[in-house]
Amino acid sequence: HRTELGGSARLSIDGEPVTAAWPSAADLFALSVEAGLSLVVERGGVAFKGHFFDVEQIEFDIDPRDITRDRLPVLCGFLGDLSRLLRRTCYLTVENWTRTGPMPPILTVDVAANTVMWSGPS
Repeated sequence: HRTELGGSARLSIDGEPVTAAWPSAADLFALSVEAGLSLVVERGGVAFKGHFFDVEQIEFDIDPRDITRDRLPVLCGFLGDLSRLLRRTCYLTVENWTRTGPMPPILTVDVAANTVMWSGPS
């Protein structure tokens, strides 16, 4: 499938690829309670692996080794498109990050405010 996030996407439910019409986002959240969902968006040589926890928290994992200097625009573009589609601020964080934890997000993308903020290492 082509996505509004650019690139191609694969969806699996309990390990079985979905080849017909995909469920709606609301149905995906409902399914995630009882089924194993796997969404992978491939864009510019980077695989973004999606997890649906609840409507307030969607997480995409990446392999940090995939993010080279040349692929940094792919990462920023993905986060920007995601922020624009969801009309929400998107964060790049370390594993198991929480808003109340001691570490700030590495990268914050807020399309509504037209800002991108880097808090990671120089």
